[in-house]
Amino acid sequence: MHSLGTTYITLGLLLVLINVPLYFKMIGPNPFLGVRIAKAFESDENWYRINHYVAKQVLVWGIFIVLLGIFCFLPLPENSCFYIILALPLIAAIPPVIMIMRYIRNDEKWFL
Repeated sequence: MHSLGTTYITLGLLLVLINVPLYFKMIGPNPFLGVRIAKAFESDENWYRINHYVAKQVLVWGIFIVLLGIFCFLPLPENSCFYIILALPLIAAIPPVIMIMRYIRNDEKWFL
């Protein structure tokens, strides 16, 4: 359980570290980091607005994964729901993905 916790903490911190500069609009349009859709590259304003929103969603998800990793270091009862703990990061990804897709859908044409 400790290696799972370490993995979750590492993954969550990685997500947070990658998305903090995008959230604070410190990274301009580039070919490596950020949302890769046509609308984002149409203007700097679009780039920063889109990446700020997506980074906010991913930051929340990353913090949740870190907390889940910390939870893995707590002593659990013998018959704990280990598989639910394994699935929680995937389940936790559903709300941010839905919110991002709704954000994209509610804007003008995003994809060419």
